Amino acid sequence: MDRIQPGMTAKAPSESHRGRLTRRRIVLEGGASAAFSASLVAACGAQGGGSDAPASSGAPTTVTYMIYAGETERVAWEATKSGFETAHPNLKLEINYAPINDSTFNYDERLRVMMAGGNSPDTVRVAVRAFASEGSLLELDSYIQKDKTSDLGDNLPGVLDTGKWKGKTYVLVGKLGPQVLFYNVRRFQEAGIALPKDQAEKGTWNFDAFVQAAERLNNRRDTPPRQIAYGPYTSFWSWVAMGGGKPFNADYTEGSMDKPENFDPAQFRADLLLKRNVAVKPDDPATHKSWQGFADGQVSMFISGPWQMARIHGRLSDPWDIAPPPLQKNGKPHMNAGGEAVWKGSKVPDAAYRWVAFMEGKEGQRIWSGLGTDLPGRKSVLADFVAGKLFKDPKMAPPNNKLWLDIVPKSEKVHMLTNDANRIYNAAWADVEAGKLTARDAFTEANRQAAPYLKQG
Repeated sequence: MDRIQPGMTAKAPSESHRGRLTRRRIVLEGGASAAFSASLVAACGAQGGGSDAPASSGAPTTVTYMIYAGETERVAWEATKSGFETAHPNLKLEINYAPINDSTFNYDERLRVMMAGGNSPDTVRVAVRAFASEGSLLELDSYIQKDKTSDLGDNLPGVLDTGKWKGKTYVLVGKLGPQVLFYNVRRFQEAGIALPKDQAEKGTWNFDAFVQAAERLNNRRDTPPRQIAYGPYTSFWSWVAMGGGKPFNADYTEGSMDKPENFDPAQFRADLLLKRNVAVKPDDPATHKSWQGFADGQVSMFISGPWQMARIHGRLSDPWDIAPPPLQKNGKPHMNAGGEAVWKGSKVPDAAYRWVAFMEGKEGQRIWSGLGTDLPGRKSVLADFVAGKLFKDPKMAPPNNKLWLDIVPKSEKVHMLTNDANRIYNAAWADVEAGKLTARDAFTEANRQAAPYLKQG
């Protein structure tokens, strides 16, 4: 799944361009998106949410859920749905899949329209600050406190905090996405380059080492096979973290992207294409621009999260492995932390919470993570994941699978930005990536523009 994190393009799973609901109206029209909207509204009911069947009918209560998903994620969602309905025979789940890689569909904006119209799905996957600040999510603390199955001590330290806003829980977080380097072992061996895993163990896998490897891996011949060293996939924020930057204060009310330690790593990332020509270009094949470039053997390295294991498995014939991303002094890997929320307008909040709690409970995480998707946020499940006991197919795990356990406590969690601030920083990055502005100029101005919106949070 294209995981939500600041810096990603706002398409189906969107993180950017989140306008205020009161300031924007989204016209639900146009091809597949309109068809999707109509079917989703019908599924959710005219007044929104799932339905509580009359007690006398004996029919189960239906909970609706909206999520974006590719082919591999749909398999995981359907398996989790089956486990949920087995564990709760009196409940049914209806999953509505948002179109992915559809430039006309903005997940967050469409969701806001549905919430305003009273026909939102009961449960959704959203960034907590983006929606809790608008009053559209149900506070979950009272549900968690009454839930005898919650076992809060089993959650990894700090994970649940990423679902809080102003001290209250609105998103139940449990799926982790630490960003690591995926690399083609054969390509490195043929080029005579020490493997990133070995370089990282020696403490030499930094930005300079990354560039040196990329320049030797790159082969931009006009005729196939054209090998490209690096496929830009993770957001520019990941490079800021990897470079040792600290772009915000602790509560994300003040930004400092105008400082060199923060904009320099972003410029480095942009220059991989603009100056060094070792990254995928805009005119390269579409498959090179996403995980497919690596899975098809055309790209030697990319940085992403654990969900890529399911995508790569059975597709890439070359041996591959994972390593920490290149890190500068004080640099940290970036980590997404995803979870689910209950819409405040849901007519079945108790049933909706049960679905959210199952997903992020031990059994739900075992099902999901065992299919090679996100890293489980529960200690007991993570231990089995790293040991390879959860995988439906043990061959899905990379040789360096233990890295997942090592990297979580070393990671910097994804930034929690307001909608408008996120939009401003993403627009600045687009100018940097296109070579229109330097990172210094773009982010100095972005930091100034975003200041009032950060303070709003």
